[in-house]
Amino acid sequence: MFFTGLACSFRLKEGTYEDVSLQSLTLIEAQQKQFALWDTICRHFPGAEFLTSGDLGLTPGLNQPRITQRVEQVLADAFHAQAAALVQGAGTGAIRAGLAALLKPGQRLLVHDAPVYPTTRVIIEQMGLTLITVDFNDLSALKQVVDEQQPDAALVAAYAPAAAGQLRAGRCAGNVARGRCSSVNR
Repeated sequence: MFFTGLACSFRLKEGTYEDVSLQSLTLIEAQQKQFALWDTICRHFPGAEFLTSGDLGLTPGLNQPRITQRVEQVLADAFHAQAAALVQGAGTGAIRAGLAALLKPGQRLLVHDAPVYPTTRVIIEQMGLTLITVDFNDLSALKQVVDEQQPDAALVAAYAPAAAGQLRAGRCAGNVARGRCSSVNR
């Protein structure tokens, strides 16, 4: 499962976290990725099909335009992911789309023990998710909760820069399951 914060992304797979944070690219690397994305687009949209206006409105059963579904498949393929959700902007809409794509009612979502934004709380309640809270700054408690309660996903908001002596909770939350986070001063 995949969630993204401002600085970190984590995929929860079989009870462990994998840090999939984005790395900086050189200009050449960025161009290569851009060309690879265009190659992927051309495989999914042959000929002039990509240059048409596409279908407008919602397709019954998909609840979105068919082209949107195909573009999501292109993005998933290009980034070697199981699935992708195309959303406008970021913030609450991205959180809603990510949670809806990854979790079903009753599944467990791990969050830092801090006030949840009201809009995010509404999404969690509407989806019928079970909220598991733990202080991400308490690494032993975090590991214990992950081991004992086995959350289906974690919602991590990584804020940068962290104040001196503060844990960069996002990165440590991912590393704690691998036993790699030994200090809160990261």
